[in-house]
Amino acid sequence: MTAPAIAPLAEALEHQPRCTAKFHTGHRPPAAFWVDQHGCIEQLVCLGCYTWLVDRWDEWISTVDQLNCPRCQTKFDAFTDAFHVVPLCPTSSQ
Repeated sequence: MTAPAIAPLAEALEHQPRCTAKFHTGHRPPAAFWVDQHGCIEQLVCLGCYTWLVDRWDEWISTVDQLNCPRCQTKFDAFTDAFHVVPLCPTSSQ
């Protein structure tokens, strides 16, 4: 699904999409973002998981010049090159 189609679709749903990150057990919090890892992985994530991802990126990139995608092995040096993030509703922020 393309990024422009995500936000209107999420707003039109009768239910709140849930975070699909593997970190949660039991109840999953509402998803706040659609994250596309340059075509390798697409995932709905909550604000907490998105914050974790940004924090880990900053931590990892501070120790190396580039990060390799574990799936395709493409090297990235900028978060915005590795990930495309789309808020699911106007109140979500990046």
